[in-house]
Amino acid sequence: GREAVVRPLLDRLSPDALAIARAIAVLGGETLETIAALAGTRPGPARHAVQALRDGELL
Repeated sequence: GREAVVRPLLDRLSPDALAIARAIAVLGGETLETIAALAGTRPGPARHAVQALRDGELL
């Protein structure tokens, strides 16, 4: 199922990207600053993580 497809993609994410993905799942359309704060990172690294998630077609 879906888990079998998504799990290998999530396993390859950096810890920052995984934290950002979780924060986005919880917060949805909040600002990057808010998402970064929940993920425990700064907006700069969060921006890179969001781009990695987009590149992997996870967002």
